[in-house]
Amino acid sequence: MRRSCAIRSRMISAVSLALAGFAAPAMVLCASNRVAAQVCDVEPIESCFNASGKLTINNSTDDERDSFTLSLGNAPAATPQDFGDPLGTDPYVVCVYDANGVVEELQVAPAGTCDGDPCWKATRKGFQFKDKIGSNDGVNKLTLKASDKGKTQAKVSGKGAALEDPTLSLQAPVAVQLKNVATGYCLGTAFADPATIKKSTAEKFSAKIKTVPTSSKLLKGSDGVTRSLIEPDSRSTAEERGLAPDPNEVYIQSINYGGTGCPSGSVGTSFSNDRSSFTLIFDQFVASSGPSVPLTESRKICLLFINLRIPQGWSYSVSTLDFRGYVSLPKGVTAEQKSTYYFEGEPRPGSASSRFSGPVAKDYLTRDQLGLNTLQWFGCGGARPLIVSAQVELFKTDGRTAQITVDSTDGKLEHVIGLRWKPC
Repeated sequence: MRRSCAIRSRMISAVSLALAGFAAPAMVLCASNRVAAQVCDVEPIESCFNASGKLTINNSTDDERDSFTLSLGNAPAATPQDFGDPLGTDPYVVCVYDANGVVEELQVAPAGTCDGDPCWKATRKGFQFKDKIGSNDGVNKLTLKASDKGKTQAKVSGKGAALEDPTLSLQAPVAVQLKNVATGYCLGTAFADPATIKKSTAEKFSAKIKTVPTSSKLLKGSDGVTRSLIEPDSRSTAEERGLAPDPNEVYIQSINYGGTGCPSGSVGTSFSNDRSSFTLIFDQFVASSGPSVPLTESRKICLLFINLRIPQGWSYSVSTLDFRGYVSLPKGVTAEQKSTYYFEGEPRPGSASSRFSGPVAKDYLTRDQLGLNTLQWFGCGGARPLIVSAQVELFKTDGRTAQITVDSTDGKLEHVIGLRWKPC
């Protein structure tokens, strides 16, 4: 394999956000222009929309005869806008995984000229990429087709020596994901049942799954054996099983983050099947103090940018904020856990906070229920990202050992945000 992907940090604490609403009517690359040296996550991301699928990889001793084909179907409802902007700024990547990690990675850059014409073009329901010579990692064609009925599709095909040479003889579980690198929008499937794998040799892998798996997460147990959480259902689509996001309801499209409490690579994300809730897994969200601890460690902040899909004709507002955590303080030291939220472009933030005074060492749970008179309604005329600033800080430490953390054995911070709805 020509390259490997950066290993994602170990995740040890959790933050979850739940959305609740009232029912409502609807809402080039040349080979030298790589998107990045390494793009695929070390394991399949759980934020990916699952689909039925078919994957065939041929890795011949004659590289000119190598080929790759991927078909994904019956994915949750989407619009062309959900696919981002491959005509201008958004690259795509195909990631194939087995029990040991990334098997193959194919990158397709945005914009560009292929065969004298634009590589990408917009279609009535999405986008299409074409490149006869396969200058984008051997990919000749990539098609994205949206559907409002839980039948969103994607297809990728390529051939020739520019394709990455994977190490085959793959055994279940095997997963494949197609992801917009800029926005995080992702479609994928997995072959957990050995019966879904039709052929697996050193030169060819072929697999097909007609049902939509419930997850593409691959887990390694304490015995060192990698397993999949996927349990295919006998029904044919996620929509039939109630797993697909309802196009008439709100759901989470993607999440970005940054800050001293959640630097790049320190957070993992897990979505519910209907994408109405998610869990963020942190490993560095800790405010601490002590004799040799720098003063800058006494305050940590994490900014979350939550992109929501909002039904047309409805406005929305934050109504509840839940927090779980752990705090350990000596006498005289105080700590604060605070969350500020606002919608992009709106000047008036809402906030909630909890303060603790030492001596104390305990887990904590707080719920801030915002009254109707404090609600700020947004959303009519188009959805705006929900921005949440979560913060933990210590005061009056005088160099003494203290801590307020979202990284403890018993105390995991759970940040639940409820949404309320009303017609525009």
